[in-house]
Formats: sequence, structure tokens, C-alpha cells
Amino acid sequence: MNTIKKNNGFTLIELILVVGIIGIILSAIFSFFLSNYKTFYRSDKQIEAQNIAQMTMDTIVKNVIDTESVYEAVDIDNADMINNDLKDTKKIILIKEYEASIENETTIELVEVAYDDNKLKLRSKTENIQADKDKKTAIDQIKTNMESVDFRDIATYVSAFKIKLIGATTDQSKDYPACKGILIQLSITIDDITVEAENQVYFRNWKP
Repeated sequence: MNTIKKNNGFTLIELILVVGIIGIILSAIFSFFLSNYKTFYRSDKQIEAQNIAQMTMDTIVKNVIDTESVYEAVDIDNADMINNDLKDTKKIILIKEYEASIENETTIELVEVAYDDNKLKLRSKTENIQADKDKKTAIDQIKTNMESVDFRDIATYVSAFKIKLIGATTDQSKDYPACKGILIQLSITIDDITVEAENQVYFRNWKP
């Protein structure tokens, strides 16, 4: 008597169909997770850029709010900033003046904010000067002495740094004493995410 054996396996067509269905399902799942990862990544970089922009702006404002006047401002083309236009800025040096603890002396501090290689850097130099000494000559000497002071980085990922001198004249001569504040714009770029920040600071110790 002949017996008929049943084959309970899958045919090649059935296997191909199953593999195809699994591939479609896995592709949909992968696309879902990839989309969510990209969204999360962009959100994470957006928050990081916002935090850097905010902390950088806070640091700049903290260091310039007590300014008496501008000593020097240079744009990205190494030209003096002589008017009140908003310009890409290479560096700005500000003058602060305090009462010294020693009689007949004044404390002068120069603060420099510089932009270079997608970084913002800061340094300062403080010295006491005799009351009877020419102030401009003394400040020029402090500026020379500050050249030996190392910068410290206050921000990375900086794609733009712009300053407008508030109150400066629009003629062809420098008028830094007339500058009573600065408008600051900076851009932080991480990958393809860019965040911009802006602040207007009026010098607390400016004298007309």
C-alpha cells in the first residue's frame, strides 16, 4: 500500500513573499526611527546653539555694561569703525574707570572682545594711574601692556559677530567719545542650525 507524505514546508514563492513583507515592515519602522532621530538631533542642536548664544551675550554684556567709552573698534577688514553702521567686527576695546583704593590714583581697565576663527575671545588689563598723569597716554600704555595678556574663549561655533556704535558720528573721523553704547549681533551655527542673538547695551558710565 502506497503512503502519501505531506510536505509541510514553504515553497520558494511563499518565502519570497514573507521576506518581502518583513522588508516592507522593517523599512517602515526604520524610516520612522530615522525621522524621529533627525528631529531629535535638530532639536538638540537648536537648544545647544540657543544656550551658547545666550551665555555668550550675557558674558559680553556683563563685561561692557560699566564702560565709560570706546577705545578702539575694528571691522573684519581691519578698518576703523568710524560711523554708526552695523558692521562685521574683528575687535572692540572698551575703557572702564574706577576709583582707586590709593589716594590720587585712578584705576583704568581695558576690555577687549575679539572675533577670530569662529570664536569669540575676551581679555582685559587693569592698572592704576596717577591723577596728574595724562589719561590718554596712560591708556595707550595699558593697551600696549595688554598685548601680553592671553585671550580666553567665551564662545565657539560663532559664524557672525557684528557691532553698531550707538551715538558715533557718520563723518570720516573717529568719534569714539561720542559712542554711548553698542548694538551687538551674533550668530551661532552648529551643523546647519543657526541661532541669532541681539542686544543693545548703553554704557553705564558714559559721560556726554
